[in-house]
Amino acid sequence: MSGGFGTYGSEVGFGGTLALRGNDNWSFGGSAGVGGNNVTTKVQVRYGGF
Repeated sequence: MSGGFGTYGSEVGFGGTLALRGNDNWSFGGSAGVGGNNVTTKVQVRYGGF
């Protein structure tokens, strides 16, 4: 897990990420950030068994 905050002008934003490793080949993750009236998200899946 990780998280943080930042500023831009008078706005303050917050974000966080959670990543889980399924095994040596698979990992899954999700992120979200909020700043002012804006929200952004990301979901990722990685496979390294090729």
